[in-house]
Amino acid sequence: MKAIRGAISFIAFLAFLGMGQSVFAEEKRWSDQAKISFVDTGGNTNVMTLSAENLLKYSFTEKFLGAWKLSALYGKNNGIRSAESYSTDLRFDYLHIERIYPFAIGSWLKDEFAGIESRYRGDIGGGYNLTFATVFKKCLSINELDSNFCST
Repeated sequence: MKAIRGAISFIAFLAFLGMGQSVFAEEKRWSDQAKISFVDTGGNTNVMTLSAENLLKYSFTEKFLGAWKLSALYGKNNGIRSAESYSTDLRFDYLHIERIYPFAIGSWLKDEFAGIESRYRGDIGGGYNLTFATVFKKCLSINELDSNFCST
């Protein structure tokens, strides 16, 4: 429990540092979004889960974009480990024309409880951003057709 509190404090500190960096930047080329969830319940069963996710987006140029997503999940049920998974995704988009773009994705997943010891995946594809706007500025976007390779 003490290690979990320390991990939450460390992640919150990193998020605080990241917010301070963006205030002083002249041109904002990157954005970072972090999510942390902690649940600890008691009663007939004692369940504890901790999950964290971070999404870092970076614009290398006006047309070349990148995104890196990290996520982790840990859970215990009555003191016995019941969930543990880790994943990371790396994505690159090239906005060739306003609506047409190619992309490439590489990802890794580890989830012992789902029977996945280590899975690597690569995707390449393209997208056509077809947007339908309404009076209320709600949008429906249709895009992305891809082909992938997966190795477990």
